Amino acid sequence: MNAIISLASQSRESRARPVRIIRPFSFSATDLLRGFRELWQYRDLFYTLTVHRIKVRYKQSVLGLAWAILQPLSLMLIYTLIFSVIAKVPSDNAPYAVFAYAALLPWTFFSSSLTNATQALVSHSQLVTKVYFAREILPLTYVSAALFDFAVASTYLIGHLF
Repeated sequence: MNAIISLASQSRESRARPVRIIRPFSFSATDLLRGFRELWQYRDLFYTLTVHRIKVRYKQSVLGLAWAILQPLSLMLIYTLIFSVIAKVPSDNAPYAVFAYAALLPWTFFSSSLTNATQALVSHSQLVTKVYFAREILPLTYVSAALFDFAVASTYLIGHLF
């Protein structure tokens, strides 16, 4: 009887899931490489979530992909009207619309990245508490989606520069 009990307890112990202790990050080279290695292990999740963010963003918009260009373009028109026509701010002989658009693109990228990425862990708390994965992936997917918007909107700027 004791042999049966010991076999049952051994099989239960051998099937136990590994325990992962999450500690604060230290700025050592080994921890940094370990973190990058862990991100690389979850690259498929990163890709899937990034594509999901991009698809959801444009499926919910009537304008679709054009929204990535129209948002900074509308800001450019407002800033051009206010600063070049009303306030007469100099732009060093560059067309003020291109001058403003070139400045708005990185600002829009930074603003949307920071706004969305800071809320990523809070808005996906149900996912974070249920499954283990590299937590850095959630904010990075929002930054990657904003980078996609930046790339799309940059095509309009490149067209005006040449």
